[in-house]
Amino acid sequence: MANPLSKTRRADWMATLALVLFASPALAQTPVTQPAGLLTNPNPTLLSDPNAADTWLRRNVRSGGAVGIDPTYPRAGNASMFMELGAPNAGNIGKADAEYYPTASFGRLADLGTISYEWYRDAASQASAWLHPAYRLVVDADGNPLTTNDIGYLIFERCYNVPGCPAVPTNTWVADSITSSTILWWFQIGVGAETVYTRTLATYQSGAYTPSPGFAQLGPNSRVIGISLGVGSGWGGTPAFRGAVDLVRITSNTPGAASIFHNFELASDMAAVSITGLPGILGPGQSVSGVTATCTNVHPSAAAANADCAISTTLGTISALSCAPPTPVMLLNPGQSIVCIFTLTDNNTPGGGSNTLSAGTLTVTAAALVNDNPANDQTSQNVAVLDAVDETAPLPGNTTQTVNVATNDGQPTGFTYNYTLLGSTCPSASISTAGVVTVNVPIIGSCTVNYRLCADPPNQAACDTATLTVIASPSGLPDARAIPTLGVIGLAALAALIAFIGLRARRRPAAS
Repeated sequence: MANPLSKTRRADWMATLALVLFASPALAQTPVTQPAGLLTNPNPTLLSDPNAADTWLRRNVRSGGAVGIDPTYPRAGNASMFMELGAPNAGNIGKADAEYYPTASFGRLADLGTISYEWYRDAASQASAWLHPAYRLVVDADGNPLTTNDIGYLIFERCYNVPGCPAVPTNTWVADSITSSTILWWFQIGVGAETVYTRTLATYQSGAYTPSPGFAQLGPNSRVIGISLGVGSGWGGTPAFRGAVDLVRITSNTPGAASIFHNFELASDMAAVSITGLPGILGPGQSVSGVTATCTNVHPSAAAANADCAISTTLGTISALSCAPPTPVMLLNPGQSIVCIFTLTDNNTPGGGSNTLSAGTLTVTAAALVNDNPANDQTSQNVAVLDAVDETAPLPGNTTQTVNVATNDGQPTGFTYNYTLLGSTCPSASISTAGVVTVNVPIIGSCTVNYRLCADPPNQAACDTATLTVIASPSGLPDARAIPTLGVIGLAALAALIAFIGLRARRRPAAS
């Protein structure tokens, strides 16, 4: 039953709510995918998953109860922890819980930090309108695991924290938190419920109270050994309850203790399916538009939450990226795809320079909040890069010569290539499709041959240009002969001879 709250308690509750609304979570969400599917039990005897630490367990299921990770009420993804009390529920004893027991426990009761969760009540639920999935701290009162008669639950229900115990919201997700001022009530296993509905968590943490006869005393060193979330028993109707919980959080300041922030999800299977529109070879600096990547949710039944299709490359840059639907996609149903169209630009420099990158890879990566098959997460395509490289050829002057420029150019294997002449200052220059340049070498000086290298169809867009510089070498001059040289004495003698001849010419008498 709900107990009216005083004005002081009402003020405390409002202060607590303010703290919840403006608190900044320090613990990141962890997707949890097990136990997937429902554990149901029409029988009045309890049915539970086998005991195990550090995993969620479906426990205490009976009389039409059902619990498990299910897509019926998705929250922050594609699923939540579904809970139901349906038929038969004879005697209103239907029950269903989800429980978690960490190996390290959640530490001392006094050291608890943030405690919160979200819950959902379907309007079809027939149980009393104030009921919703409860949050229970499983507490060992004396903190000694060797004693087992003092274990119980500190239970949160809204009714004891909101004036008048009003009906809870339906068909919407509701966030609740437990703080030091939150009222909790104690249920001790083997003893029963302590009918005191005014004690706050802070009161239990300090131990500054007197327990009812027969009930254990809680205090700062009591140990929180687990948490339990659930519905029933004593809830009537068909269905007595239908709803879910999600985003369950509890943190501890006890050194070595566990802290969790769990988001219940179903594992999907996003696959990187294909890359289309990308040629096998590019020219330096070439841009290719209209390249398409496709990622598909290939799971037979589970929607992919926060589905994405990411593109990366070692070649250069991705631009003009457009994905339909825009990513990330909140929920991508089985069989649906994300199609991304973009432009890829190679990062090499065109025009004759020698580039270091002769090949690169384009990779498409599919992702989701929970993606259970890494084998198909990525698909890649290798792309080669051709490279026409400038070169210089010293050749005998005034001769006709050939130069195979293909031997200096980068031609990745697996493709055929074609050379074309762009222009030349060399007389009668030509180039074969295989890259053999025929040129008349000038008598002296140099000339140039400009050419283009392309991959043959269907890759004509993959091209690069370069220049062959032809230099006439001295050995190519016509009638080249060795010219004798004179030493210093020879030069002096030659000068004296010239002077003597000139003197004789001035002295010769005039003809009569």
